[in-house]
Amino acid sequence: AKFCEPGRCHLNLALGSYSSHSPEEEEPEGEVRNSDTSVVRTKRVNEWGHVTFNEYHYSLKNGEWWLLELYYLDEYDGDRPLPCL
Repeated sequence: AKFCEPGRCHLNLALGSYSSHSPEEEEPEGEVRNSDTSVVRTKRVNEWGHVTFNEYHYSLKNGEWWLLELYYLDEYDGDRPLPCL
């Protein structure tokens, strides 16, 4: 919640028993940035070789970057990102 704008409503869900959002476990795959938006894609390979991706969507407002949405993607969902923030 500390990376989102105040008042942001969050989904109450869990996709697994471990947190896959850490610099030690995610590798940056790329960033697409415009003047006031940014999308950062990361990749994680778990101990069984399952590959997942996360897309962090940010917006620049009043000089600060705010996390707008976090999407989860894996081979089972194809190109359909699942919102998980």
